[in-house]
Amino acid sequence: MSDFVIIGSGIAGLSCAIKAKELGFNPLVVSKTYPTKSQSSMAQGGINCADSDEIQKHIEDTVKASCGIADLDKIKYMCENAPKIIEKLESFGVPFSRNEDDTLGKRRLGGTQGKYARFAQDYSGLKILHTLFDVCLKMGVEFLNEHFVYEVNKDDRLYTIACHDLKNGKIKKIKTPSVVFATGGYSKLYGNLSTNSALAKGEALMVAKDLGCELDNLEYVQFHPTALVKNSVLISESARGEGGYLIDENGERFVDELLPRDVVARAINEKRKTGRVFLDVSHLGEDFIKSAIPQEAKLAKAFQGVDLAKEPVEIKPAAHYTLGGIKVNRGCKTNLAGVFACGECVSSSVHGANRLGGNSLLDACVFGEVAGKNAVEFVSEKSQVEITEENLDIEKYLGKDSDFYSHRDNLERLLMEKVGLERSEKDLKEALAFTKNLEKRVDSFGIEDDSKVFNTNFQDLLEFGFSVRLSKDLINSALKNKNSLGVHYRIDDEN
Repeated sequence: MSDFVIIGSGIAGLSCAIKAKELGFNPLVVSKTYPTKSQSSMAQGGINCADSDEIQKHIEDTVKASCGIADLDKIKYMCENAPKIIEKLESFGVPFSRNEDDTLGKRRLGGTQGKYARFAQDYSGLKILHTLFDVCLKMGVEFLNEHFVYEVNKDDRLYTIACHDLKNGKIKKIKTPSVVFATGGYSKLYGNLSTNSALAKGEALMVAKDLGCELDNLEYVQFHPTALVKNSVLISESARGEGGYLIDENGERFVDELLPRDVVARAINEKRKTGRVFLDVSHLGEDFIKSAIPQEAKLAKAFQGVDLAKEPVEIKPAAHYTLGGIKVNRGCKTNLAGVFACGECVSSSVHGANRLGGNSLLDACVFGEVAGKNAVEFVSEKSQVEITEENLDIEKYLGKDSDFYSHRDNLERLLMEKVGLERSEKDLKEALAFTKNLEKRVDSFGIEDDSKVFNTNFQDLLEFGFSVRLSKDLINSALKNKNSLGVHYRIDDEN
């Protein structure tokens, strides 16, 4: 039987579960997908872990990128614990790329003074995620996959989690003494203008808010500099870390490719106002590309018909990682007793206003463990998670306006146009008015599909309602923050 619940099955959630099992407790992991499909699998470049003589530089780089709004002690904890995390991941069997002398390979990612990132070719997140899931299965971690959490309530000393079982249409109610949110970010609010999977819409932030958790820094949305121009598929920073160039239509380099992401993304955005921008790795050679960045080559070929060994590929910035979310302290504790959060769903005081490439996987591993340890300490003794099941009243969602998809598309375009890389008071106010009007209409929308099994129409409707509310909160946060800071770039900065 399970002792407490973790919502989310990415690297943060799985790290949390493993730590709990190591401490003798049994977590239940609830996820709206299978763990192997979690957003963590799309992280490519690597996980930062500086050598012992460079840990201080890693700390300095992280602080600098954060624009001064990060928690120094928390950054120190993350960077200093990186070697232990890498050693642990190695012991689990993560197939890190190695040098000829059998030491772990390292690459430099943007905004750093040195080569900190340990990597598995350009499949780093996927390899770590799949390995951690393997470990969880061997340890006997219990999973409820394809369960969409839409509500958490407090009743006496227990929390009740309500989720929709996508496989059979039932509603499950889970009573637990403690909840850990490990649900990822909200970049997919930007729709097809995001590198993220369809999973990353941030509905859990609104669930946490309704429960009473504080949210913070929602305006900080990081745009990755290099996504394929046709569909926003990510081309990893590893391509630039290994020596790739950013060039304009004339073949000229126009920016230092390894500056912090916000600087590079804005430079590309500015250049794209008058022309096209390309990523060129052809000078690295076909053999090296196949060995070091094979996924980037496959993606460029599959989605844009470009052979990276022979020609540059056209790119653009796209919404990639969110730095705001559920407010937590150094122990991953929220303002509610027994509620914890880790990973991209938190307002991260280790990334501040801009994240270094390679720090997201490290953050998820380090603070996933912290959340697991503290959740176990809160539960303190063996308990029993109770699960009940009831039928979904699908009828109340039928017979309404089912065309919420067009409104979702409009919302996604609005965010990119007015709450994107550049922001102004005028644009933000127009975007806020739009979302407020849309929020008034949310309850009038319904579905056409009355099936019980894998009713994705119903899930889309639930996600849409949460997306409208979260978008409104994001825009409000952006309006309140009058100063340009990191990824929140105000073109009407008052200072």
